[in-house]
Amino acid sequence: MKSANKHWNALPKPVVLAVLGGTEGKRHIAATLVEAGGQKIRLQLESALPRDTAIKIEVDGGLVLGAVSWCEPAGSSFLATVEVDQVIPDAAGLARLVSAVLGQRPPASNPYSPQDQPGTEQTTPQTVLRPSPR
Repeated sequence: MKSANKHWNALPKPVVLAVLGGTEGKRHIAATLVEAGGQKIRLQLESALPRDTAIKIEVDGGLVLGAVSWCEPAGSSFLATVEVDQVIPDAAGLARLVSAVLGQRPPASNPYSPQDQPGTEQTTPQTVLRPSPR
């Protein structure tokens, strides 16, 4: 798991926040990233979010996945603390995560791919189609 604070220098920063799950499906809330440190970030929100709400934050071309651990009124908005679960800094990182979750090997162009290493060749089983007996 990567730390959230090393990816954003200029704060506050507007972000796209999506609430994941729930009965009404995914909804978006206007948010501003105001603080990042370790595995926690602080967001200023237009509306409150309940504790343990799963969220996805899009910022600087990357994604942050986490859950709300605290949310309190702050003037006309709300201030939420989010426990960061995953930081995916770019699209290539997202592709690697999806491949890992689906149990697929990375593309051959990946220099770290096991099939590109000498002595790790794998054979693909051949499928033989036979007519079914009637």
